[in-house]
Amino acid sequence: MASGSAAGCRVPLTADAGVWARGVELGERLLWLQVRGDGERPKLPGGRRPYVRAPLPARPGSLAYDAEERVLRVGEEGVISPVPREAWEFEVSGVRVIERWFGARAAGGDAGPGTLEANRPRRGRRPGRRSCWS
Repeated sequence: MASGSAAGCRVPLTADAGVWARGVELGERLLWLQVRGDGERPKLPGGRRPYVRAPLPARPGSLAYDAEERVLRVGEEGVISPVPREAWEFEVSGVRVIERWFGARAAGGDAGPGTLEANRPRRGRRPGRRSCWS
């Protein structure tokens, strides 16, 4: 089971090759189910998907959720909706996943090359290039 720590979420990995292989099979099956085997992305109940409704800034400084409108506000002007309350409130080991992800992505600091933490938006965007936030 995953556990929270000051260093982030820790997921224990098995040394048993058979257990690992079965986990890989289950992961592949899960991915297939998530895209319904035909490349079509799954929809939320009611047939809706979250979309970027207003452009997201390259370096957003804040993240807020409006439960009544089911809107995720990214920075001053960015809007993603609909975002179900269950997605916003989803936790692993007592840590809200969306807030943790945003905090880690938006924070400055050093991250080792080749790590997930190193995948952050660039300070300056080249013309014609999309931000990783969009």
